[in-house]
Amino acid sequence: MATSTRSRLALVLASAALAVSSTACKPSGTAAPHPSLSRPPVGTGKGGAGSITVSFTKPVSVSGHVDTTVTCTTGSRTYTASGSSALVAGYKVSFTVKVFPYHGPDGYPAAVVSLTLDGPTGKVGAASVPSPTTVTTSGGSFTVDTTSDNGQQLTASLEWACS
Repeated sequence: MATSTRSRLALVLASAALAVSSTACKPSGTAAPHPSLSRPPVGTGKGGAGSITVSFTKPVSVSGHVDTTVTCTTGSRTYTASGSSALVAGYKVSFTVKVFPYHGPDGYPAAVVSLTLDGPTGKVGAASVPSPTTVTTSGGSFTVDTTSDNGQQLTASLEWACS
């Protein structure tokens, strides 16, 4: 009889342990939320403050949107916008736009645009050329289709939003 009682007790304890372990793994629905991580002080989404949207078709195909610091200034009838080393699809994009004489948001047929694309193994292409450019109250855009400093065709469009 003592063996039978011990066996029953062992069975009851094993069942209780199994019941506790099976309910311990189920979500309770009252889990504390994860703490939110703060984003960098730049915009979000296409056209958000502090962002660029870029599309290269030559010499490589690279496109995407990235939140980054875009510095925009005006002074002495000159508008300047620039972004440096923005990481897009594994490539670093840097640009500078200079408009002179600047008279406000408008289309400019020959702003000086400098554009550089660096890849995982080094510079893919760079050019500094006059380019049709649109400047808006919050940023702007340009398209470049030229021969880069390394002799390859450089075709790209870039839209920026000032930080």
